Amino acid sequence: MVEINPHDLLKIDSISALSEELPSWANSIFPNSLTVVVRRSPMRAGRIPVGVRGMKREHRFATYVDPKDVLKVTTPYELVERKAWKKTIPERQILPAIKALPKLMKFYIIIIGESVAVLVLNWQLVLVQLK
Repeated sequence: MVEINPHDLLKIDSISALSEELPSWANSIFPNSLTVVVRRSPMRAGRIPVGVRGMKREHRFATYVDPKDVLKVTTPYELVERKAWKKTIPERQILPAIKALPKLMKFYIIIIGESVAVLVLNWQLVLVQLK
């Protein structure tokens, strides 16, 4: 199993992988994606704490999944690298959080002394030797 961290997206194999029954608002949307987000809560009985989010702010559902039911892990960094926000539905593209994502693609240079710098480009660290 790969390392799993808070905010990672997990694709699970079925609704039955969830430790609790879905709330009514999720019944129409969740089966289409089978994607949950890892929460910061501690693991419970070897299960990963995850959440299901709906279209409204109050549509949040906390539950757990067994690691064996995880088909794919996608990190927030991978979403930025793939520019995944460009592939979302138009209703989501107008959200402030989605609109801010292109700004994360910029790079930053941090100078460490006279001859070494660290380049941060698309969340990747690169050590650069200066002349």
